[in-house]
Amino acid sequence: MASTNLDPSNFVDQMRLNTGDFIEDEPYLEDSIYVWFYEQAGNSVLDGSILALESIINNIALSPQRWEIGEASETGPLISALTERLESLKNRKPTARPSVVIHSDRKNWCDFDKAFGQEANQFRKYY
Repeated sequence: MASTNLDPSNFVDQMRLNTGDFIEDEPYLEDSIYVWFYEQAGNSVLDGSILALESIINNIALSPQRWEIGEASETGPLISALTERLESLKNRKPTARPSVVIHSDRKNWCDFDKAFGQEANQFRKYY
């Protein structure tokens, strides 16, 4: 049964919601593990969630997919569904702009001003 006690203002509960680990009776990870991943990720909920979900996927990958004891059986979660969730979390990360260094023999920026107008000004601060 899904937990009804999650607090979205609490970073551990935010991470549980991001990873899908909110089944109250059988959590994949303890709160202390989420705290550790959060700290390892530089106190980033999103990056900590990614680390936690990678750990959950690895744990499941090393466990049997299905087991039976007599007439009782259980099927484990599908890694493909969790992998899709992981990719979704990674896609939420802001993309970093690569640094570009341009060296030239330019004496001024007139040709850039003609080509790009005032937008060329944003490049000048890096030159």
